Amino acid sequence: MDFSPSFVSAFKFTMRYEVGPNFNFDDPDTQSGKCSSKVEQGKTGYSCIAEDAGGETKFGIAKNANPDVDIKSLTLREAMTIYYNRYWVPLGCDNYDFPLAVNVFDAGVNHGIGGAAKMLQRAVNVTADGQVGKQTINATKTFNSLEICDKILKSREDLFQSIVSRKPEQAKFLKGWLSRIASIKAYIASQK
Repeated sequence: MDFSPSFVSAFKFTMRYEVGPNFNFDDPDTQSGKCSSKVEQGKTGYSCIAEDAGGETKFGIAKNANPDVDIKSLTLREAMTIYYNRYWVPLGCDNYDFPLAVNVFDAGVNHGIGGAAKMLQRAVNVTADGQVGKQTINATKTFNSLEICDKILKSREDLFQSIVSRKPEQAKFLKGWLSRIASIKAYIASQK
């Protein structure tokens, strides 16, 4: 499968948060999905911590949400295919210009497909049913994409603040969550 340049760019951006600072798209160990050593685990984001609700995870793909995936042997290419088929396509990202596509994709990875779809739908004033279809896609064409991006990012910030209000023990994650939003804003600004 050949991936669009927009998808590859969005994927690389999102992996900075799903894997961490040691993610290097061009690294052979990262591409093969090696995760035997601590160094290799850092390159792929591999973890298998009993307390982690997602369970075994690599490239941000958690076993509990993806029971059909052999996480340990997952390669970068296979991870990309999963993200493309389970996030990019259902969110209609090929239908948006690049800044909006990155924003919607990252929201999908971070908040789930339904959550990201609803944020997008609210931003373009259509029924927020969590399913991206023709109505949502057509509505995005009637707004400035940077305006839509701003609304989605605001929704994400509000959601994070709401989580901390309801569960104060989550406050330790707020700085990282907001840093991700700030990075998306900077990334979108750099693409103008």
